[in-house]
Amino acid sequence: MSGASGVIVAAGLGLRLRGELAQIGAYVPRKALVEVAGRPLVVWSTWALARAPGVDEVVVVVHAEDLPGLDDGPLGRALRAAGATRFVAGGARRQDSVERGVAATRDEPGRLVLVHDAARPLLDPRDAEAALGAARERGAALLAERVRDTVKRVGPDGRILETLPREALWLAQTPQVARRAALLDALARARPVEVTDEAAAFEHLGWAFHVVEARRPNFKVTTKVDLERAGPLLAAREEKPTPVGAAGEAEGPAARGAPRVEDPLGALRALLRDAAAPAGLARELEAALGEAGQGARALLGRLQGEVAPTLREAARR
Repeated sequence: MSGASGVIVAAGLGLRLRGELAQIGAYVPRKALVEVAGRPLVVWSTWALARAPGVDEVVVVVHAEDLPGLDDGPLGRALRAAGATRFVAGGARRQDSVERGVAATRDEPGRLVLVHDAARPLLDPRDAEAALGAARERGAALLAERVRDTVKRVGPDGRILETLPREALWLAQTPQVARRAALLDALARARPVEVTDEAAAFEHLGWAFHVVEARRPNFKVTTKVDLERAGPLLAAREEKPTPVGAAGEAEGPAARGAPRVEDPLGALRALLRDAAAPAGLARELEAALGEAGQGARALLGRLQGEVAPTLREAARR
């Protein structure tokens, strides 16, 4: 049986979660780097996918600004220990990042690729194996959850328009699995349109994609509540990936349950760029951080107060 490749998508900004964390005085440059149960989301997700039977490589797609120096830093070492074999820079949209990640996998006839979001750290390798098996048999498959609640279609004024038959409704998850060549073809043809996952790229062409029911929790971390919900579940796992900084480096705020920033100066520069902070405040902050002065903390507090509303507004869009 031929091997399979994993692709972890970790290039997104995660504005909604960043906005919520900004309200409590915490900040990370990308959602994938938020720590939960002592490890970044991307480390948990990489570790889980790498342990799915049949997966023999894992490409991690990161934001272009996070790629330089990643291999030599603590996060890169933790990802390597978790099973990552290669890092590549993502694109402007999720589908662009996925396409770059798939293109970086081994080019072998018939090879299957599992695409998994870094924001789903609870993936059980057994569920990934089930999706992989279904894709071997049927060409393409994804993990999904049955809809158990009654679903209403609602108009813009809040009025219920109809009740949808939940028996035919599923909540799509990742990994989503397909042949490498078919994935690249579908993603290339879908470039002119916006697709939210790999199955949608296939649907755009009229190609089949099948669902496999996830038997264990695999929800996506989108909000602070999701983060708090995932923490105890991950902490309770008997097997865990190596923590960032395990090679003699301090665990820092992660040990206290707060998200940690690997590169504080880079993270704050990203925040200044993503949200229109006053130029004078930006210069003061740069100077204070450069001197490692005590004033940096106070300036950071001011920055969070002035920028958080902008991030919250962006998260609602």
